[in-house]
Formats: sequence, C-alpha cells, structure tokens
Amino acid sequence: GSVYLEFGRLTLPTPTCGINADGKGYRGAPTGVKGYGPGGGASANAGAGYGGVGGNAGGGVTYGSSNAPADPGSCGGGQAGDVGRAGGGLVWLSVGGNVTLNGTITANGGTDGTTGGGSGGGIYIRCKRFTGTGSISANGSNAGPNATVVGGGGGGRIAIWRVYDAFLGTTNVLPGTSKGGASAPTDGTIFLGQLRDAGTLFIVH
Repeated sequence: GSVYLEFGRLTLPTPTCGINADGKGYRGAPTGVKGYGPGGGASANAGAGYGGVGGNAGGGVTYGSSNAPADPGSCGGGQAGDVGRAGGGLVWLSVGGNVTLNGTITANGGTDGTTGGGSGGGIYIRCKRFTGTGSISANGSNAGPNATVVGGGGGGRIAIWRVYDAFLGTTNVLPGTSKGGASAPTDGTIFLGQLRDAGTLFIVH
C-alpha cells in the first residue's frame, strides 16, 4: 500500500529537506522473470513501465492516470537469481494551504536490483499555492549490471493541482538508460492542473 498525507501547509525550506520514495514501489522476486506491478518488465532483462514504457523486448507498458497518479512504479524484469530493479514509490499529498518546496520530492526507480530497470513512481500534489526553487523527480532507473542486453525503466508520473503557481524549480520524469543495444525506455508524464480558489456566495432575497 501507499501512504496518503494531508497537511494544512507544507514547507521544505532548504535543499537538504525532502521526501524520498526512491525504490519504494513494486519490488522483484528472486526467482521471478516478470517484474511485479502493472507495468512490470514482461521478460527477463526488460525495463518496467509506468508513465513511459520500459526498455528492451518485453518492456513494461504504461498504466494509471496522468492527472491523478495514485499508483507506485513497477519492477523491472529479472531472471532466476537476478532481480529486476524496484519501481519508485508514491508521494500523495493533499495540502489545504501553501506548499513551499525549496528541497526535493523524489520517487525515482531503485538501484538495488541487477537486471531490468524500475520505472519512476508517482507524485500527486493538491494545494492552494505551489512555490519554491526545489526539485521534483520520478525518473526511471538505469539497466542493472548482470546481463549484456538490459532495458532501463520508463519515467513515472507527476501531477500537481494548484490554485496559484509560483514554482521556479525543476520537474523531471526521465527514463533510465538501457544497455547492450536494448531499446530505450520513454519519458513519463507531467500534468499541471488548475484548481479554483474558494469564493464567497451572496444570496439576495
């Protein structure tokens, strides 16, 4: 399962502050071939998909919602004794007031496996004002080291709904790197949604 968090306001004031869900999505089984998760690598040494498809033959497909990502990332394909890399987790935040992000929020694919790359995870934020100079990323992980031809993980999904936007930082859903001539994974998705501010209704009889 994934954690859903509600705040009145959220401030990550410096670059050393952050929320880290790297490699906290679907993980691989030591004896499995197909990676776990809806976009798990479908064959040995295939990268996982989520917002983007995974690399190599049998690379994982896309799944979930681009504008409300509520799923974690999937695991890359493995083979007996060689586990695919885990997908990124899910960061799901509902903030009644302002989000000030000068630090980092990450849900990148993991680096602990040895074959197919894990997909980026999901980051889903709803708030009144989104501001700061920090960074947000749900990148796929690179192909693991235990095979000659291995696919990287596809990028994850990021959706930010806000009334006011003054964010000057960076947002990335980059794919990982394949190796040995395996086909490349693809970028994930970034969605910016516009919420309406609560107003006042006057009824005159």
